[in-house]
Amino acid sequence: MNYYYREVNPDLRQYVRSILVFDAGGKKSNLPVVTRGIPALFYKEDHSIFLYGESVPDEEWSSEKNKTRIAFLFKPFSLPAAFKCSAKELKESPLDLGRWNARKSKALQDHLHHSKSTADKIKCLERFISGQIERNRRDCEMIRCATDALMQDSSAEVLAQLVAKLNLTERTFQRIFKKYVGVSANEYRRICQHYFAFS
Repeated sequence: MNYYYREVNPDLRQYVRSILVFDAGGKKSNLPVVTRGIPALFYKEDHSIFLYGESVPDEEWSSEKNKTRIAFLFKPFSLPAAFKCSAKELKESPLDLGRWNARKSKALQDHLHHSKSTADKIKCLERFISGQIERNRRDCEMIRCATDALMQDSSAEVLAQLVAKLNLTERTFQRIFKKYVGVSANEYRRICQHYFAFS
């Protein structure tokens, strides 16, 4: 089975790190398959689609040798915000797209079924992900802005500045942050402080 990394559409670059494709007819890559700890939307040729909060299990890559598999590898914290689902729940178990939203999943599967090539399937998945990000743009941008700010400055004052900048109440900010990141903003700030203290 051949695999390769595909460049991400410029519209998705702020949220998606890369696209990994396992394809029976694809070009071979010497790059290692690295998905540990990376959230992903994972598509298999049988049209099953799952959201993984941490990483796609190794057995998913090794099963069904002659079937195409596509993984959109997301940047940290982007996947839960784009799909409005809890980071904690995604970390505990993968989410079948059909359970997340049966109507959207069925429409996407119909489009994928009629896509002839792997490139067409990737474009179809890109349009779907782009639509999700656009529908949830406020939450996606808020989480991206907050995590970036806390990585750059982990002082206690930064949280108050973020709340003011995002025009939210402290409670709303904390609730949204915890839902999509999996820890509270204060815990994340302390993690960043700890990281910078040892680097």
